[in-house]
Amino acid sequence: MREEFDPESFDLELLLQITQAKASAISDGHLSIFKFTTHWKVILGTPDIDSGKGREEIRKLKPFFTLKEALIDLLIQESVRCA
Repeated sequence: MREEFDPESFDLELLLQITQAKASAISDGHLSIFKFTTHWKVILGTPDIDSGKGREEIRKLKPFFTLKEALIDLLIQESVRCA
């Protein structure tokens, strides 16, 4: 049985440190954090905004109500991808 957890119980500073370490290992240290009016999006790497392809990449990212939720999801997705 999978346990539920409260993303707000995680320390934001620790989440950022872990995510920065993951970015250093996977994307040459690049980590992009976006805050929109109603949500947050994060991605390892740097979207190509200049060509317009990055806008589509950002649009496809899952939105989250908090930065903590976005970082936790990114770390989980990267852990699954690397497993």
